[in-house]
Amino acid sequence: MLRHALSSFVAYIIALGVMMWLSYALPLWLPGDFATAMFASSDVVLSAEAESALAHTPVSFFAYASAFLRGDFGVSLVFGVPISTLLKEALPWTMLLGFLGYGTAFVVAFVLGVESAFRRGSAGERTLSGALVALDGIPELVLGVGLLLVFGVSLGWFPLQGALTPYGDAQGSAYVLDVLNHAFLPALTLFLGSLSGQFLLVRASVLGAVNAAYVQQARFRGLAPWRVRYRYGALNALGPIVVRFGYRLAGMVTGLVVVETIFSYPGVGSLLLDAIAKRDIGVVQVVVTLMAFGVIGVGMVLDVLGHLMRPKGGEG
Repeated sequence: MLRHALSSFVAYIIALGVMMWLSYALPLWLPGDFATAMFASSDVVLSAEAESALAHTPVSFFAYASAFLRGDFGVSLVFGVPISTLLKEALPWTMLLGFLGYGTAFVVAFVLGVESAFRRGSAGERTLSGALVALDGIPELVLGVGLLLVFGVSLGWFPLQGALTPYGDAQGSAYVLDVLNHAFLPALTLFLGSLSGQFLLVRASVLGAVNAAYVQQARFRGLAPWRVRYRYGALNALGPIVVRFGYRLAGMVTGLVVVETIFSYPGVGSLLLDAIAKRDIGVVQVVVTLMAFGVIGVGMVLDVLGHLMRPKGGEG
């Protein structure tokens, strides 16, 4: 156990180092520069001194890594403010969207997956599984555009973009409702885009516990069906569910970027794509590094939790 933990820790540290280097190096290979991206389509003529002042001056990887680990992210070329300020403004919106979309999807998928596993072969289970498998083949891009066209453009039920009503002065509950109204369609896109994958993950993990000895013993003891399913079946399958959930994190981050772009939602994904378009290299490097660290860090935590949640057999 200790050897496995140590080898996993070393592997994660190596992965963090590799991802930090890639996050630093790849943005430097983007064609063009900030001055060209900002002024190429205008009549503005920049002097050599002005272009030099607007240029991103690359530092060595070790200087970048050292500053990053100290929390010194540098200054944005586009906005002229510390990159940390931009992240403080964008990160809460991304976290809210992820919680509403992915968090809700996991809860619903967990319940549906457990019920489906214990009702395997029934007509309702086959219909549900078939529908969710079909949903799994629809990308977030198609889902988002479809929801936007139907509920935003055609019906006008929800806002088309943004996280708040422009120039609005809503306070208290009106402010919360405005935020939720703007977040509904992007969160629904994330929910539908991840529901089937999470459902299949839970179902596959719980199926392995349905006929386990401790589940059969719980049934023979006359326990309530819901308790057999969740206390003995689902709880003992949590370890594999948590570990496999970690494998999906990178795809979930990509989904967030896509959805924020579709709905012009002011999160980290929109910040990243805007920085790429304007060749704000420092912002690109920091955001990509933070995303990579977040995915690997959460994966590390889930790996540990997965080992702590190994089936305990028929206890309690």
